[in-house]
Amino acid sequence: MNLKDFWLDNKKFLLAVGAALVVFLAIRDFAVGFMEDADRMRNSSRSERRELIALHKDLRNSYWVEQAKVEQYEKQETNLKKALCMAEVDGLDGGNEDQLRVKFDQAISRVWQAVQQDANRAGIRLPPPISSQDDFVVGSEDGVREYRVYYSYLRVVQLALEALVKARVTEIEQPEVIPPESLPVADHDGEIVCVYHGVQIGVRGSYASILKVIELVQVDGSFLQARLRNLRAIGSRESEERLLRGEIEFHGIALVESKEEPGESGGRRPRRGNRRRAR
Repeated sequence: MNLKDFWLDNKKFLLAVGAALVVFLAIRDFAVGFMEDADRMRNSSRSERRELIALHKDLRNSYWVEQAKVEQYEKQETNLKKALCMAEVDGLDGGNEDQLRVKFDQAISRVWQAVQQDANRAGIRLPPPISSQDDFVVGSEDGVREYRVYYSYLRVVQLALEALVKARVTEIEQPEVIPPESLPVADHDGEIVCVYHGVQIGVRGSYASILKVIELVQVDGSFLQARLRNLRAIGSRESEERLLRGEIEFHGIALVESKEEPGESGGRRPRRGNRRRAR
């Protein structure tokens, strides 16, 4: 039997086998390609999983690191505020305008009496007590918000007088209220402002006593910013220690919300009083 006879006798079988072989090869190629794709996807998935686990671990560790930094910054901010800013005044709620005025006058009297004792021992003559009317220009309709500012100023006066007496300056003149100065705090979009409450006091004393005054107000919890104004030497050039005369501005610092600051919503600001120092 030759090849032609074999083909004629088995043509259907051979065509069926050929078709089956083509289908088998096609399926095999598809299966091989599919398996290769599956292997690549599995390997890629494993790689991405490892990267995801590592990233999650880094993020988890970074979270606690950043959280610790935030807590440290907040603690530092609290400590700085406690050291440098004026303490907030409590106990002002619950009284009417007349009661607030009486309590404030009593507070002024207590401050002067306390400082007067140390001044007497040091042989220093204090000026007359400041007046809620002449120096702070307290209004009849002023409420708790305004009195918080007045008490802040009174605290500045108290700390300044205590420092001047301890430094044993020769002469202390009448304190004069300086209108508040407001500066915005960075990164707070104007919601928080730094307010300076200051008083100016004329003094006369030795160079060492003036330096001592500045040193005494640079203390945590009783911090005041001191600015020297018009400081000049007086007396004879031949004297062993010439005295200095001038003004020292003492400024307390407060961080407040801008909406609570007097003057932003119709509130009154302290201004320089009617009293003038005699020269």
